[in-house]
Amino acid sequence: MKKPSLIAVIFASLVVGGCGTSVETGSIPGKAGGKSQANARSVALTAKNFEYSLSRIKIKVGEEIALKLKSDDNAHDFAVDGLGKIATVSGDSTVTRRLRVDKLGRYTFFCTLPGHRDGGMEGILVVKR
Repeated sequence: MKKPSLIAVIFASLVVGGCGTSVETGSIPGKAGGKSQANARSVALTAKNFEYSLSRIKIKVGEEIALKLKSDDNAHDFAVDGLGKIATVSGDSTVTRRLRVDKLGRYTFFCTLPGHRDGGMEGILVVKR
């Protein structure tokens, strides 16, 4: 019987890992990625020229939002420190992904593409009662 190659195992891990399951990385429990609930509050965020249209996003602890990420130019993404990458969008398109944080606090969100965060593409996610 043939053993799976290391590349196949890594690829499978990445595919399964990106399916929008519950995550607990770092110190932030919650849900990220995947399809949002039909009744989730929509938060629209546009990415363009090394900046997001919002520098601050406020949500309630445990509230699931539908993050609607739109790019007006190139590829961008949206990640939260301690939670990971939530959405990726290619140029001139929009994606919607769920986001729920189960711990009060202030968390930095940012674009993980090389040079984008250093160029100022970040903001604050405020999770309140």
